Amino acid sequence: MASGVKTKIRAWRVICKKLKISSSFVHQAIFAVVVSTLPLIALTLWFSSSLQQSSSEMRDFYKLSQQVERDFKAVSQALKVLQDAEQNNQILQDSQLTQTLENKWFEVENMAVALKKYARSKSFVADLQQLQQTMQLHTKSDDTFARIWRDYYQLTDTLKVDLEQAQQQLDAHIVQQQWLFFIGLSVLVPLLAAVSIRLLVKVRSKLSAIEKATDQLGVGEWEKPIALSGSAELAKLGARLNWLRLSLKSQHEEQDTFLRHVSHELKTPLASMVEGTSLLNEQVLGALNAQQTRVLSIMDKSALQLKALIEDLLLFSGTAKLTQLEQNKPCGELKTELQQYFADLPMAQHKQLSWQLDDLEQLSVPLLPCKLALTQVISNALRFAEHHVEVSFSKAADGYQFVITDDGQGFNEEAASRALEPFYKGADQQHNNEAHMHSGLGLSIAHECCKAMSGALIIRAQQGGHVTIKFGLGAA
Repeated sequence: MASGVKTKIRAWRVICKKLKISSSFVHQAIFAVVVSTLPLIALTLWFSSSLQQSSSEMRDFYKLSQQVERDFKAVSQALKVLQDAEQNNQILQDSQLTQTLENKWFEVENMAVALKKYARSKSFVADLQQLQQTMQLHTKSDDTFARIWRDYYQLTDTLKVDLEQAQQQLDAHIVQQQWLFFIGLSVLVPLLAAVSIRLLVKVRSKLSAIEKATDQLGVGEWEKPIALSGSAELAKLGARLNWLRLSLKSQHEEQDTFLRHVSHELKTPLASMVEGTSLLNEQVLGALNAQQTRVLSIMDKSALQLKALIEDLLLFSGTAKLTQLEQNKPCGELKTELQQYFADLPMAQHKQLSWQLDDLEQLSVPLLPCKLALTQVISNALRFAEHHVEVSFSKAADGYQFVITDDGQGFNEEAASRALEPFYKGADQQHNNEAHMHSGLGLSIAHECCKAMSGALIIRAQQGGHVTIKFGLGAA
């Protein structure tokens, strides 16, 4: 007894395990489609089978009608022949003809008995019995034949009514099948549409979750874990994206560490350069002519500018950069600082740098990332411009934007798509003159600054350089 119960329990567990829906989205989708389409397929097959059966019944009914018409016509013709023969025999009184007529009456009675196979109602059976009784009368007078024909026509009328009722029942059955099919369609088609919409919504939600996760990686939110819930595939993808997040976080930290170390290493020789130029300015090693004094002045300013850039880079990549990013400054003051910075650069001596702020000079912007990004982008524009570089600041649909344009050759399609890659120089590698020498890091640094402001650096492939720095201002 106990072993039988245990066996049943194990069997139920196996069945439940087989019926268990997988956590895989593909399996769930297949299960949902099968569950929603199988009833529709079954309904279609049932309706097709019903139509085929109804068609077969209609053919059988048509054949039956033709057979009834032939049999009743044969009885009618036999009765007419017998009526004529009886009338002739009443005159001739031929014994042989009388015997022949009796045999013929026996055949007609058998034909009438055979009509019983068409019986569909009690009325038909009663009328048929009445016809048979009338045929069995011994006197075959005109009155007897009148009664026979009356019973015959009554029988045909009854059969006609029975056949019409059968036809109506068959038509009603076909109409009922059609209505059942249409009702089934009205239920199953919306169900299939609902399942399809549900699958589309589910796919859209999964794609949205993946998009949010990739956006999180794109803007550099390394600290927030990535966890995608739902199907097994989505959970697996979430685990891989989280692994990618940790890997990018580690690489970013290593990059910051390397950048800080390099910057610190640069500060020592830079300090020596500043000290050396200071000693030369003090003419400790002897008097300087006017040309040497100008060269020394340019070296001194360049060293100081390089020192300021290194310090800004250290602040930006250091451990305290998050607090530094919160320091804002009016856009007009940022413009003044950058004008002073670019005033003495050799590559800006014979080129015009103009600013268009659209009455937004008092708007506060993030100081350090804006300054670093504009420094790199404007330097790049001055390097390739023919005569003029313009910086405009305006309000955009989703924040604010700096647009830097120049009258140079601009970016081609390949350069526009790869310009943000570190150390990418493009066609400039073919130039050996000093005007086009650069490290290929400028736009990459500007891109990182834009990401720090939850913004974007947009480069357009067109004649004349066109770079847009877009960012949002939560407090502004």
